[in-house]
Amino acid sequence: MRNAAFLQRANRWFFTTLVFVGASMMIVSSASAQLPNDHLKCYQTKDFNPEEEERIVGLINQQFGQEECKLVTKAQMLCAPTTKNNADDDLGGPIPAPDYLCYKIKCTPRRKTTHKVRDQFGDHLTIVGDAQLLCTPARKDQLEPLVCGDTAPLCSGTCPPNQKCHSTAGGCVCH
Repeated sequence: MRNAAFLQRANRWFFTTLVFVGASMMIVSSASAQLPNDHLKCYQTKDFNPEEEERIVGLINQQFGQEECKLVTKAQMLCAPTTKNNADDDLGGPIPAPDYLCYKIKCTPRRKTTHKVRDQFGDHLTIVGDAQLLCTPARKDQLEPLVCGDTAPLCSGTCPPNQKCHSTAGGCVCH
């Protein structure tokens, strides 16, 4: 039972990522230079935005039409442009936008459709169901680690959830 639930979640994330990557490639102009940096690698995020809210958004997609969706404003993933080591099996394509933040969405149910999709890993017969993520172009800035007070090596200051105050050469920082 646990394996079935795990496989279902893994398949859902794989499918969602596959659909997102395909859709994001259509967003970027096809006139862009074709370089091997045409992949996106997505990372889980912990969004410390204090205001989690739900918003209703109308979304239009050339492939799947118009939908009304409920969006939760806490980002779930950050996707960044990526180059693969062995680019010899790439189909090539435009470079995606610098970064994307992805949010959970729940849209009005749609009729499932079947598509044959080709990528560098082969041909895939896919059934496209309901949308689950909306990824928006984003720009990230590197922040210095948060200083958490006290004096090294006795660091015990306050940090964001799931981080602890650690001693470094420069003092105490949150990790």
